[in-house]
Amino acid sequence: MVLALVGLGGRASAAEPAISFDRDIRPILSDTCYQCHGPDSGHRQAGLRLDRAESAIAEAASGAKAIVPGDVAASEMIARIVSDDPDVVMPPPTAKLGKLALQQVELLKRWIRAGAEYEPHWAFQSLKVPALPEGAEAVHPIDRVVRQRLAERGIAPQPLADRITLVRRETFDVTGLPPTAEEVAGDEWKRRASSGARIKDWPSRRSTR
Repeated sequence: MVLALVGLGGRASAAEPAISFDRDIRPILSDTCYQCHGPDSGHRQAGLRLDRAESAIAEAASGAKAIVPGDVAASEMIARIVSDDPDVVMPPPTAKLGKLALQQVELLKRWIRAGAEYEPHWAFQSLKVPALPEGAEAVHPIDRVVRQRLAERGIAPQPLADRITLVRRETFDVTGLPPTAEEVAGDEWKRRASSGARIKDWPSRRSTR
């Protein structure tokens, strides 16, 4: 999924989706921070864990806090990330990870500004049925989700394929073979399609099982 990212001013628009730690923030921290500030105690630096909220918001011996929920300016993590001082910047040059992209920094700022809420790993969260987007025309509920994502990116959906193309796709999915000439010739495929029967239930397909 592609998120609508904030501009250089750091102001979030009303159209921006809510930030999820597990979906949006954890991957950034995992790729750029956990090597030294993650669950591996053997490589952990300064006793700081950014994968745990209680450690990330705790006050260090210096008096600084890596993350101050709601306060980007007071969050030492952001100050280190955007620093140009090679002795201060994180990740350090010796890690050879490079600097975070502007979009990643802005996403971290938005998350902190919104309260820096942590979430358990998705594997340990209860399944939830999300509310479907309103207003999107769709044949199937999942189409409403896809159409909303496309609209957020300014992309129009492709037109519906013609029925013969759909027949070809489905027969390949069901049998691994193209449709027979009889299935696409004349009005037979139209009659079967108009009846609402799935291709796997067509008489010619049942006889080959």
